[in-house]
Amino acid sequence: MFREESLWIKGALTKIDLIGVRTCLNVGSGSLTFRKKIQPWVEGNVFRPLKNICKVYHLDFKQGEGVDIVWDAETLGELDKEFDLVICTNLLEHVKNREKVAEGLKMVVKPGGYLIVTVPHQFVYHIDPLDTLFRPTNIELEMLFPEFRVILSEMIQARASAYRRFHLATRLGVLRDFLLNPRLALFNLLCLFKQFEQSCLLLQKPK
Repeated sequence: MFREESLWIKGALTKIDLIGVRTCLNVGSGSLTFRKKIQPWVEGNVFRPLKNICKVYHLDFKQGEGVDIVWDAETLGELDKEFDLVICTNLLEHVKNREKVAEGLKMVVKPGGYLIVTVPHQFVYHIDPLDTLFRPTNIELEMLFPEFRVILSEMIQARASAYRRFHLATRLGVLRDFLLNPRLALFNLLCLFKQFEQSCLLLQKPK
């Protein structure tokens, strides 16, 4: 998540009636180290303010510090729990069946609850553990959630120079992809010289 994206989410939260928000699910959360040290703006701009309002549950397919629920996002519909607010950032490009994940996201939002979804639109190929190159516009992203009311739908920009601050594992992964699939080299190089863009949605589930 870019800092600009975290600030967009922080602003989006001001559009929500937080009085009724008691629980929040962060889908594809990553570890506490990732949220607090590698990308500290994730914790600072998004989850620290929420902790004063509601109980936040972090869900990821890998067990780790700061992960409350170990679960595969593609079986999210089987979680059998509902939340007032669900946040899913930079995940849908990393799953084999994004339609199934989208259906699961719809199911875990309480009626009248909120869903925040972000996906890269202009960004480098990056595996975690795979990258399907799903790069939707915000309008295309809306099409995965036709039943939900759109509160905010925007394309935001992040400084491409921020790519240089990616942690070492990500940069090594991109280098490996260059070697394994040279056709990706041009794609990544073009992305590096363009402004990074994120498709961002704030949605509400009908009551």
